[in-house]
Amino acid sequence: MSTEDVLKKLIASLEGAEKTGQIKTDLDEKRKADIKGFADVLVTNIKQGIISFDHARIKVAQFAKSEFEKSLLMFQIQPYELNFGHKTANDKSNQGGIVMNDKMKRAAELCPNLVQWQKSELQKRGWFQGTGDKVESSKFDSGNAQLMGGEFYIDIHPHPLDWLHFENSLSYVHSQLLNQPDSTRYLPFTPATKWISDIRIDINHLSSAFNNAYFSFGIEHDFKQTNIYSAYNTETVTDGYTLLNAGLGTDVMWKKHTLFSLYVSGTNLADIAYQSHLSRLKYAPENYATGKTGVYNMGRNISLKLIVPVDL
Repeated sequence: MSTEDVLKKLIASLEGAEKTGQIKTDLDEKRKADIKGFADVLVTNIKQGIISFDHARIKVAQFAKSEFEKSLLMFQIQPYELNFGHKTANDKSNQGGIVMNDKMKRAAELCPNLVQWQKSELQKRGWFQGTGDKVESSKFDSGNAQLMGGEFYIDIHPHPLDWLHFENSLSYVHSQLLNQPDSTRYLPFTPATKWISDIRIDINHLSSAFNNAYFSFGIEHDFKQTNIYSAYNTETVTDGYTLLNAGLGTDVMWKKHTLFSLYVSGTNLADIAYQSHLSRLKYAPENYATGKTGVYNMGRNISLKLIVPVDL
């Protein structure tokens, strides 16, 4: 597809919608800000190689509420599919902007009316500010954040049952940006509250052949995470889940010397399908074989560890 065809395609839906009046193009300031911010995130992720252009196109379709909004978003990310419009590393005169290179300028020569109309329409609505070949597309600011939390741990080790351990831990983190609306209040990738409970039985002298044996069984529960950075579809709510884990191990002895140590452990024994809130793979594209979005964490897993001491 030629550059001229791309520009025509980008503008056609917006121009037709305005002329026919079928699509409302007047948006409130909050929606304008959401679209601007969403486009900035997409462009950054494309440039850093975090997502592909096809993935960005899917996100645009999910985010846009009309063809008008879709056109505005596609206008900002389309240059990155055709490798034009990128800001060069040596150009420091237009921080956060898109620079028209030779290909983009050639497109303007091929269809000057379309390009000028596109610029004027977007500038009129306050989407971009700029003159000449450079257009300011993003502006960044900093703010104050507040993080607090803690971890509570208790090991119930009753006497005279010295071989029994009942270990419990609870961790909690709360992080937020101050003076922000709900959609941008919480910092992204904040871990959910987690509770871990384990019962462990130690048998130091099982027999002359086995020493330092143990058996453990535990539960890990991650609570639902609703404190998310929801602006621009950055994060989504993560459901809670409970995992069952177990393990056992022992030293195998011969004439009071350790021949080897053997450990068997199992995680997610119930084979629960879950996604961790801290996993970036949660936001991977839809798997067309399953119809589910993102990559799930590991299912049931059994591992075996053998340690053989070598005396030198």
